[in-house]
Amino acid sequence: MGILQGLAGNMQQIDQQQAVAEYGPWLLEGEQVQSAYKMLRDGFCITNHRINAADR
Repeated sequence: MGILQGLAGNMQQIDQQQAVAEYGPWLLEGEQVQSAYKMLRDGFCITNHRINAADR
């Protein structure tokens, strides 16, 4: 992700393995990440059960 894209407020999609590593502690049993997005420090992921937001 480019720093200029992040500063402009544009979210970038992150790959599945990175999303599982980042959001894994918050996932329920049987929950799977469908897609995830990140903007500088903040982000969110869409799973098969819900949407998780991370405000860091």
